Amino acid sequence: MKTRTHPGLTPNPPTPGRQSLSHPDPNNLNIFTAMIYYIPRAKKNIQTGKYSYYPTIAPVTAVKLDSVADQISRECTVSMPDIKAVINALEHYIVGALKNGQSVRLGDLGSFRPTIYCAKETGVDNILDVSSDNIEGVRCRFTAGGNLRRALQRKNVEFGPYRTPAAASDGPAEGA
Repeated sequence: MKTRTHPGLTPNPPTPGRQSLSHPDPNNLNIFTAMIYYIPRAKKNIQTGKYSYYPTIAPVTAVKLDSVADQISRECTVSMPDIKAVINALEHYIVGALKNGQSVRLGDLGSFRPTIYCAKETGVDNILDVSSDNIEGVRCRFTAGGNLRRALQRKNVEFGPYRTPAAASDGPAEGA
C-alpha cells in the first residue's frame, strides 16, 4: 500500500514500520489524507413500507489514548507520559466543569457543554410544577470548532465502500 502524505506536511525520515509527519502547516487544515469507509444501511419508510439505503460509517477500531500520546510525542518535544497526564487532567477538569453546568471551550478544537434530558412522560402541565424530579440525566454535547469543522467538510474528506478482507480478495466491490 502506497503511503500518501498531504502537501501541508513534511515526512520525517521514516522509522521502521511507521511514517511520522512533522509540523503541519497552520494554513493547511487538511492535515491527513485518509478515507472514511461506509456501509449501506436500510431505512424503512413507515408510510410506503419501502426500504431506502443510505451510507453510514463502517465500524472501525477506536484510536486509544496510548496511540494518540505516542503520535503527539513524535511530533513535539513532550514525552508520552506527560501527554497522557495532561489528557487525563483535562478529562477530569472537563467532567468537573460539566457537573457544575459550565461549558468548556478548547479553542479551535471545539467545546463541550452539558445538556439535560427528561422522559416524555415526566412533562407537566403547569410551569410551577417543573422540578429536578423531571430530569432523567445529563449528557455531554461536543460542538466542533472552526478548524475541525473545516477539516471535515465534504471537499476535504474522501469516502470509500467498506470491504471485508475476504471480499477484497474476491474482486471489485459491488457497484464499483
